[in-house]
Amino acid sequence: MKQLSPDIYKAWLYLILLVLACILAGWLLTVFQVSIWVWVVTLALILHLAKAGSEGIVLGSAWVIGIIFFGVIFKSWPEVWPSSIWLQAIPFGSGTEPRFLLLWPVAYILLWLFAILLVIGLAFAHKPLKSLGLNFKQSFYGLIFLSWLSLGIGVLIFKNSLFNFI
Repeated sequence: MKQLSPDIYKAWLYLILLVLACILAGWLLTVFQVSIWVWVVTLALILHLAKAGSEGIVLGSAWVIGIIFFGVIFKSWPEVWPSSIWLQAIPFGSGTEPRFLLLWPVAYILLWLFAILLVIGLAFAHKPLKSLGLNFKQSFYGLIFLSWLSLGIGVLIFKNSLFNFI
């Protein structure tokens, strides 16, 4: 029996994580009820990242910063998610007990980190696809297909889940 190289396993793991991240991104864009223009530019950005690779990271990062910036400025937050939590039973080392913790600034920082990692993951996805034996054209179309399909699955998961509250 032929032994598979570890690079193939790494490539499949990379693709699975990329698909799961795109599903989460589609779900989050749906939760925040972004406009159709944000969706169009996001899909175009994925197209650009699939074509340009690591050279598209600057444009992708600028798009992520712009979305997060406008989200913070307009305080775009899903109504069903709490924007703060009460911390009555959690003592801190300084002896003072804060009354509540704002969740939305922390969440936006985590969303920014997730989106930047997704941009970098899409930009460097050609190398794992190359180890699977795909040429540049095949990996380009494969990345577009996988990422757009995964975004759509994220939308469908939100629309058809029992936890969508909106």
